[in-house]
Amino acid sequence: MLELIEDYIEKLKNVDNQLESLMSDRKLIETELSALTKAIKNQSKVFGTIVSLTHDCSFIFDQNGRFTYASIAGAQLLGLKQIDIIGKSWRELGLPREVMIPFEAHLKSVFLLGTAISNVAKVVFPYGIRYMEYYLSPIMGKHLTVDAVFCVARDVTQHKEAETVQQQLTLQYLHEAQRLQQLIDTAPMAIVTVDSEGFITAINQAAIDFLPRISEQFKGRNLYRVSLKSQEDQCGGAIITRALDGEEIKSCLFKHNDQHYLISAYPTRDKNTGAILGAMAFYQDITEVEKLRKQLARLDRLNLIGEMAAGVAHEIRNPMTVVMGYLQMLSARSDTSRKDKYDIIMEELNRINSIVTDFLSLAKNKLVEKEANNLNDIIQSIYPLISADAMKNNIDVQLDLASEMPELLLNEKEIKQLILNLSRNAFEAMTAKQNRFCITTRVYTDRIELITTDNGCGIEPQYLEKIFDPFFTTKDNGTGLGLAVCLSIIERHQGTVEIQSEVGKGTSVIISFMRP
Repeated sequence: MLELIEDYIEKLKNVDNQLESLMSDRKLIETELSALTKAIKNQSKVFGTIVSLTHDCSFIFDQNGRFTYASIAGAQLLGLKQIDIIGKSWRELGLPREVMIPFEAHLKSVFLLGTAISNVAKVVFPYGIRYMEYYLSPIMGKHLTVDAVFCVARDVTQHKEAETVQQQLTLQYLHEAQRLQQLIDTAPMAIVTVDSEGFITAINQAAIDFLPRISEQFKGRNLYRVSLKSQEDQCGGAIITRALDGEEIKSCLFKHNDQHYLISAYPTRDKNTGAILGAMAFYQDITEVEKLRKQLARLDRLNLIGEMAAGVAHEIRNPMTVVMGYLQMLSARSDTSRKDKYDIIMEELNRINSIVTDFLSLAKNKLVEKEANNLNDIIQSIYPLISADAMKNNIDVQLDLASEMPELLLNEKEIKQLILNLSRNAFEAMTAKQNRFCITTRVYTDRIELITTDNGCGIEPQYLEKIFDPFFTTKDNGTGLGLAVCLSIIERHQGTVEIQSEVGKGTSVIISFMRP
């Protein structure tokens, strides 16, 4: 029994020693905890002081949306004192709803999701409108929950205004660029810019339409993959090369097939160094101008011939009439052996008379009386004469006339001469195996067409532009006045003519008269 008591007393002594050790550790922990708390408080004061001294407006909100902290700058922003803000909500402070309601929604999102949010708000102050950017960041607690939200707000009005001005300038630039592009696209000439290697960098619609006519490889995206510098025989490539070498080319004539172009090309340079960055080329289609120039030249020749005809035709006809009269009288009195010679002389004199008549038909100021006539009736009346000429050459003549033909103001004699000249030209162009000739009429709402078609030898392409020129002929015994007379008759009737011909297959002459 005594031994048990002694063991118990020994154990009590050990417990007392452990209690003394624990009390010593507790005092040490309390001392360290006190020091740590003091350090945290000091750090918080330092942090609060630093935040308060910054120019940024800083706030801390609790989960109820109340202010738990406000920096000096933040209080000044709201027009309040720091002490008046702490512990109150924005509704209690009377802050503007149009700003604070979206802000409150962002605040709740940060508490709920634990992620930072930033936004720019337009705020109306008594001194004017300002743009404020605020940044909301979560403050995490012990259990990784959001205990509070730290807010930093700063005035970004100057940046926003600069950004707005920049956007306006950019928008204005885009509008001006669009206007310029529309102007370039609607320009009647093709405009192309190339880089230093001749590759296309910009192009307008007229150039897109123009380039495929020159080369089949200019299609779609390939348009920007071809260097115009390498197109020495196409697109004025040599001119582009000269421009890239620094030369300024003004109004250089370029011809491709039956198209005529006036090309200008200029190098584009760096403003500072003067180095050549590329070139700009302008292509102007002057095909119609060239046609007009040739027509004016032809009209000048016709006018000259007309003046000559008006001046000398009657002087030629008068003595020729006397000569023909005496020859007829002498032929009647001569014997049979000499009569053939007189006939030859009379035939040549008739040929001279025909040429003089053609000259008179070319006269510029020739007066033509027009009456209401039916084109089909004129063709029907002259059809026997055309058929008679066709039978000599074993040619089949066909008529394809419109069922209803309105009347036109026509000179019957001249229209007959026109049809006869066209038919005889067609007959002379046919061979024994080519023996079909057709006269067609067509009625449209704005015009009436007279069409003659043959399956003769056709007209060489290089002659198409010259066939209406006076004295131009490919026939051994031709005068070159037949088609010139036809064109004069057509023009006196305010009509137009178009020639469609293919060598070895035939020719179609399409004459259009405007309906009254």
